[in-house]
Amino acid sequence: MGNWSNKHVSYAHQAPPNKPLPEIIFDEVSKRGPGFSVDANSISFLETPPEFLDTILAGINNAKHKIILSSLYLGTGNAEKQIIKALHQKLQTEPNIRVTILLDYLRGTRGGATGSSVSMLQPLVREYGQNIDVSFYHTPQLRGFWKRVLPERMNEVVGVQHMKIYAFDNDLLLSGANLSDWYFIDRQDRYVLIKGQEKVTNYFEQLVRAMNSVSYMLTRNGELILPGKTGVPIDQVDSSTEYTPFDPLTETSNFVQYSRNRLKTFIEPNGNTRSETGDTWIFPVIQMGPLGIRHDQYVRFLFKY
Repeated sequence: MGNWSNKHVSYAHQAPPNKPLPEIIFDEVSKRGPGFSVDANSISFLETPPEFLDTILAGINNAKHKIILSSLYLGTGNAEKQIIKALHQKLQTEPNIRVTILLDYLRGTRGGATGSSVSMLQPLVREYGQNIDVSFYHTPQLRGFWKRVLPERMNEVVGVQHMKIYAFDNDLLLSGANLSDWYFIDRQDRYVLIKGQEKVTNYFEQLVRAMNSVSYMLTRNGELILPGKTGVPIDQVDSSTEYTPFDPLTETSNFVQYSRNRLKTFIEPNGNTRSETGDTWIFPVIQMGPLGIRHDQYVRFLFKY
């Protein structure tokens, strides 16, 4: 990473005087990952935690084809129960809807059989497993001795999956907020709503599904399995045509290599140019340190200089 950084410090400082710095940054970010041109009027910002909840519920209620929910965890409070109820109604009334959920294994299993994200979602999977895929990503960093001895509230510091991506058909909500009542009531966070941008939404949908392919799947009977080891249950929908054949806890090196190869395509350039028609650009950045993906660090470095 040092050579990469030195190259870009030199480039930024020696930029031709007739080339504006924003153009330099655009060119360099475009070389390092995908970009999407959109219209500014498709982007808005939510202002309050209750508006965040209302947007999630409205997105579920209005979706016709797909719902994507990726978060650190799903809480067990009244607001979260509203989300479960909305999902239940949608799955009941839209037989072709596809629901994809990604949570963190360590945080999502905290609370056990009666008070966890697993217990909240398992009834939906049991009844609608043919339409809903729920996965829990387990960091390869926590295993063996430390997994046995660290208490639940401490083991999360080792590493968690906490992408906050909420999509409903072609509408996308990116946030720093989890699906938890604290974030729906009084904990202010960031909420960027991008409406009607199919390419952007599809990118994040595929990213979540790729993460699901290296995660544990929740089955109808409440088990968490690795589909690459056991196969996808015959009566459940899958996220991917290919799941990791490696266990993150017992085959760590192979798991990391497989997952990095599976996910590195999401930081490859997609050939965008400044000549595209939108007046606003979206550049997704990804950080997955345990897998050796530090795209976010690289992009932040460019803006630092």
